[in-house]
Amino acid sequence: MLAKDQTPCKSMVDDGSPFANPWKGSNAVLVVEDIELHVHTQTLSLASPVFEAMFNGNFVEAQTRRVPLEGKSYETVEHMLKLVYNLTNRLEPKTLACLSCKLGETKCKKDKKGRRKSYFNGCYLCGLYYKKNDLERRLFIQHLVLLDELSKEYMLDVLADKIQAEIVHQSKAIANLQHAFDLLEASEKIADCMETAATSIKYIRLHLDSYGGLKDLLNERSLTIETILKMKSIVLINLLEKWPESNLFEHEGNQYKKEAMLLAKELFD
Repeated sequence: MLAKDQTPCKSMVDDGSPFANPWKGSNAVLVVEDIELHVHTQTLSLASPVFEAMFNGNFVEAQTRRVPLEGKSYETVEHMLKLVYNLTNRLEPKTLACLSCKLGETKCKKDKKGRRKSYFNGCYLCGLYYKKNDLERRLFIQHLVLLDELSKEYMLDVLADKIQAEIVHQSKAIANLQHAFDLLEASEKIADCMETAATSIKYIRLHLDSYGGLKDLLNERSLTIETILKMKSIVLINLLEKWPESNLFEHEGNQYKKEAMLLAKELFD
């Protein structure tokens, strides 16, 4: 029975997470989005000096063994714990699953030998690989950024290195411009990703020659002003290079000229 001053949490009902209920001597609780995650202070203390100080210092959590994590995502924290506990080695979020698993089929028909490239996802449920679309790829990278934020906050160096390696790995097989911009955006938030940023910019320089396309790719992104100006400069240069080549096709040439003038005006106004 709950104490009068204890707020009931959603996780009183098992949601399938290994942390949903007390297990194997768990002696502390993390509360995320009103959901309880039952953990072991020794395991977290060994993985993170932040948790070590929290559970073994003079903080209130050392006495209550109950830690509210305000402003955190349950899915991201639960995934972080699985990685810390070595319950998974996958970085893909739960929301990314192959079609067979989404449809509830008992057996996935995907080839177990599918090679792991930037355009494949590892199904979180069955572990097999399937071809991902742009949205799934972007969700995966955004999830990596959120995991990286937790790794920095709790000083989980092993997890941070794993995330950085995944970002670098993806940059070696960029699928399209959307993917390049996703990686560029992530490289501004994840430490030591200069190589990824450089590779992404190189890909963009080779493939982006449309002002309209640039505006679509910049939509709802949090890139720095410096990076946005660099992207606009790349498109302007590419348009100017294509302009003389299109003299034989008046309509096409006029389109390049129009886009170049619009972009130049935006850059220098």
